Amino acid sequence: QLFKTLGKGWGVKSLKPIAEGDLVVEYVGEVIDKPTWNARKASLGRFEHMYFMALNGNEIVDASRRGNIARFVNHSCDPNMQVEKWYVNRQPRLGFFAKRDIGVGEELCYNYSVKWSGDPEHAQPCHCGAANCTGFLGVKPKASPKKSAPKKKAVRLRRTNHF
Repeated sequence: QLFKTLGKGWGVKSLKPIAEGDLVVEYVGEVIDKPTWNARKASLGRFEHMYFMALNGNEIVDASRRGNIARFVNHSCDPNMQVEKWYVNRQPRLGFFAKRDIGVGEELCYNYSVKWSGDPEHAQPCHCGAANCTGFLGVKPKASPKKSAPKKKAVRLRRTNHF
């Protein structure tokens, strides 16, 4: 079900329990080539929504104009779904599959897996609220300082012929 989230715009939530491994929804849209994708992407403003997902190295699914509810699934740094590519009658398809059991009313989310290559000052903030949230889409989490483990006493091993 489509619903209005707090701070993230539209989102999708489950109306029934979903078991780990279940296909939740297929990501559908217009299949376009890279030059068309580059042109459409260039025409978007910085804060406009993008509904693109790579199908393979040469084709992209654009759900902007022709899509389904899957285009409203939000990002999370700790997602409950993952994207898998399947072939049906030799045609590639993108499906969202449950990574774990999902409860009724839970927001559906996946990791966008974007890679930020621009100026960090203009990185898009992440609003997922997960405990492991990186703070920005496409920015790798900062390494947390490692706690020093107590040093263990070295043990000398002796070689024996006993089995």
